[in-house]
Amino acid sequence: TVYNNSNADATNTIFVLKLKGDDSNSTFPFYLAPEDEVPQQIGTIKPFQSSLVTYRIRIDPKALDGIYTIHLQTGEERIEKTIPYDIRVLSRKPTLSIVSATPTEADIGKPFELELKLKNTGSSNAINISTGISEDRTVTSTGVVVERDIVPLGAGTVNMDEININETRTIKLPVIINPTAQPKAYYIPIKIEFYDSNKTKYTDTQFVGIKVKSDAEIDASIT
Repeated sequence: TVYNNSNADATNTIFVLKLKGDDSNSTFPFYLAPEDEVPQQIGTIKPFQSSLVTYRIRIDPKALDGIYTIHLQTGEERIEKTIPYDIRVLSRKPTLSIVSATPTEADIGKPFELELKLKNTGSSNAINISTGISEDRTVTSTGVVVERDIVPLGAGTVNMDEININETRTIKLPVIINPTAQPKAYYIPIKIEFYDSNKTKYTDTQFVGIKVKSDAEIDASIT
């Protein structure tokens, strides 16, 4: 809001929103829609009256938490007054979701590749992503080690540098079904670790279902 705090008309009033800092040539993390980049011509403001100007400020998804200073500039026909204005930016959270998993069936004792599609459904970019099958064994309350029927092969994790907002990436995890597994439906725990632009770490475990089946046994005899 631009105020005229005098007893006279303010004529040919203009207003400029300056996003660049005093010692910077960049407007990061802010930017304007093209139509908002030119000075706004307000015209005449009567004594002790005000005029409202509107801007749509956009924030870069990679902006870090912090306080950024912009400048409000106004005057009659030319810039006569500059007022600094602080804006606190709080980054938003990335969220990674498994949106599809294939195959849906696997044979006992045979290796296969579990293909997962990860989508960033959050509101900021996810970086340094690590995805893999969760622990391949568990320990009961009595201290007994229980081996899982579905285990990773090799390193067991896949790393990616970044997944942008609304972006989907595909990964493949080498997996094998233990020969002692029973033919039934299993849930595979997938552990996903990632960071946001502020280096905040997030850890999530999601589950994908798979039907484990055994090969048909065919025999013959002569009587």
